[in-house]
Amino acid sequence: MNLLLPKTKKIPLPKLPYGFQERLIALAPLRILNDLGRVCSDVKMFRLFCPTAFDKVLITDNDNVYQEALEEASGDVLEEYHAVLHVDEIVEKKLHIYVADTLLLNCSIHSYKKVMPFITGPYTRLVLNGRITWKQVKWIIHPDIKKICIKAIIQIPGEFYHDFANFLVNQVRDDYNRFAIYHNRNLKTPLQEACRRHKRFLVDYNAPTHLCITTFFHDLVHFPEHCFTFCWLMFIGTSIFFGLLHLIGVDLNRPKYIQV
Repeated sequence: MNLLLPKTKKIPLPKLPYGFQERLIALAPLRILNDLGRVCSDVKMFRLFCPTAFDKVLITDNDNVYQEALEEASGDVLEEYHAVLHVDEIVEKKLHIYVADTLLLNCSIHSYKKVMPFITGPYTRLVLNGRITWKQVKWIIHPDIKKICIKAIIQIPGEFYHDFANFLVNQVRDDYNRFAIYHNRNLKTPLQEACRRHKRFLVDYNAPTHLCITTFFHDLVHFPEHCFTFCWLMFIGTSIFFGLLHLIGVDLNRPKYIQV
């Protein structure tokens, strides 16, 4: 059957018809545009919006964090990054950033405001450090994110606690989603109430002020304060079961013999 097929031939991209190149570049995913630009110098001419693509990137306005990140890689799997960018560099060069996997941000509120319009992409992991407003958190989170870790101090007026807590809990839609938040102890009670409404499980690690929202065991226990009761009931039930076995004369340690 292969004998009937025409012989395949590799054609360099620059030698393809002009119209075909234009169409190919227009439809190419953003994550491969950087590689495409190495073989086709007309990428930017065909596509005005051509951001720089990264798989895992750390963006910061802190000079110390920036320098340390350049010198040593992160050992944390969630906070792993392959590139480091400074906010000033992005803003001055108007450098649009496309993030495919992991986005780490360590900025002040002012720097978050400056740099966020330059960030796009389907990143599935998000880590926030520094200081940030609740509106900026809502802006940077998109529906396809699977893991979110907020270590930044969140600036939020008290009247918006419950609305914001509902938004955060709604990000945990299934067992593949994870949400951790540090340092913002003022949100614990609103998060507990939101978890109760949405049948989520809030874990309080308290080290330091570490809250985690998951869907694990949400049919059994909804809050840490119920865990002790649940475990106590399991202990009582097990004790009663073995007590009944003892009363009816079942010796679990007695060897069993089979008569032949």
